[in-house]
Amino acid sequence: MELIALIAVAITFTVCILSIIVYLKISKRMVIKYSKNKLLNDTSAFTYKNIVNALGTIENIVKVEENKIFLVSISLVDKKQLKKLTVKYQIEQDYIILSVKGFDINNFYKKLTLNIEKSN
Repeated sequence: MELIALIAVAITFTVCILSIIVYLKISKRMVIKYSKNKLLNDTSAFTYKNIVNALGTIENIVKVEENKIFLVSISLVDKKQLKKLTVKYQIEQDYIILSVKGFDINNFYKKLTLNIEKSN
């Protein structure tokens, strides 16, 4: 009688452990699947879209030369948003220079150049 009870407890324990493992695997996939687009909607996330919006959208940008972004109007630059994104900036008369500690911003400049060419 004790042997049957012990076997029943062991089977129940095994089923519980397997169900927990399956649940964790499925929930991990669900979190990864549905969290991909969450950064796009977060205004404080360090993304291309948020940086361009802080610069006054793509319509405010005239051209990109070396590391200088020439703007139509400097007053459209959201300085608080750039600080929130941890982007350091230097504003001159008609252009802005961006820098980020620990990040190569050259890819941002390349993508920005391509998007400016597409929009023109």
